[in-house]
Amino acid sequence: MKKRTIAHVFRATAIALAIAGLSACSTTQLINTEALESAANLFKAPEQQEPVKLYFAGVSFTGNYNHRQFNYPNVLKLASGGALDRAFNEELKKHEFKNVILSTDLGKSTKASDAVAMTLGINLETLTTQYLPRYGHKTIADVYAEILIFDFDTKKIITSLPINMQYITITKSKLTKAQENKIFEGMIFGTNKEIPKSLLQIAAEKIKTANIKRDYGVRFKVENVKMTDEIKNQLRKLNASPEQFEIITAQMMTRSLVDNLNVAVVPTTKGEAIGSKMPARFANGDAFNFNLPDPDYIFKVDLQKFITRADNSNEYYDQEAYFVFLKLMFEQPDLAKKILDRNFRASAVATLVKGQQSNKRVVYMETLFNFFEAFAQNIKDTETDWLKTVTHPANVSSTEDQLEEIYDIMKKAM
Repeated sequence: MKKRTIAHVFRATAIALAIAGLSACSTTQLINTEALESAANLFKAPEQQEPVKLYFAGVSFTGNYNHRQFNYPNVLKLASGGALDRAFNEELKKHEFKNVILSTDLGKSTKASDAVAMTLGINLETLTTQYLPRYGHKTIADVYAEILIFDFDTKKIITSLPINMQYITITKSKLTKAQENKIFEGMIFGTNKEIPKSLLQIAAEKIKTANIKRDYGVRFKVENVKMTDEIKNQLRKLNASPEQFEIITAQMMTRSLVDNLNVAVVPTTKGEAIGSKMPARFANGDAFNFNLPDPDYIFKVDLQKFITRADNSNEYYDQEAYFVFLKLMFEQPDLAKKILDRNFRASAVATLVKGQQSNKRVVYMETLFNFFEAFAQNIKDTETDWLKTVTHPANVSSTEDQLEEIYDIMKKAM
């Protein structure tokens, strides 16, 4: 097997710095998810010879609209009066697309068209705050979204391109609601100079590097994410929603598969889908259900245990190690054929300010994302040394064979 250095090594360092909340030159920092985007682009397929004509259908909010004040209250406010549609439209005009012929002539989402269309779907926003001794209040804001490519007539999803953005700031006093809204405004529109790229800019750049087709032939899906009652109780004690954690986990794995393997992945709809439909409401007020195609192959994720081990022996700083035990399955549902059914262990280490309490929801999520990135990269280019760190030594060889079989299947879809 070929050996290589993978991005998750550097991601672990970023996790440690983010958890510690320290910066040599500032008390505000942004997790650089774009570094992962750039690394992932090394695996992209060659540009298409015939670009697909792609129509911008507006910005939308996915899921049950009755849950909007829980799922994305701040971003929803920013969409008022069509501001989000106009801003993304203007951002798209700044970019030159070689892989698609992008048009904004579709107008309102109710206009009939036989076009392949695109919407920026907002899935979720989260915000957490914790107190750091001697430093102040650390706030972590996240926005989870995906670019949905779909057939405009049938409203059938062709593929999805997940994106997310995280912003971290440390302030002397706890932020007010108005200040929290300003954080999301800066993340979405780029009005905060400390944020190098807005979510809209990241979304436009994601479209530029994507291999967008009218039909991919073979589709994949993260079918579901399950967790034990023990983990659910842990999350609730952290004032975190188990349902939101499952949604984010599915999106993180989907993003890793799309970015690193350039395959079509059907969106996961946890608790929001009716049959094979995905509800969405557009920023201009239109609403309809996307039709989700049946996947040819599915991944399943079972989260089994979250564990933290602490070392407080040092006089000046503390250290923590985080472990996520999970099972991953990959199968062909029509034939009930399991190609992968394996237990894994994801892990990360962080150095903290003395006496600081880490945000367990965030660190477990980061540990999982780090693992999914490496897992997707190992499907394409298996690294024996990495497998030895995440699965039982007796299972390394068989897991290599299973990952190679998965890649053989995916190559046909690229």
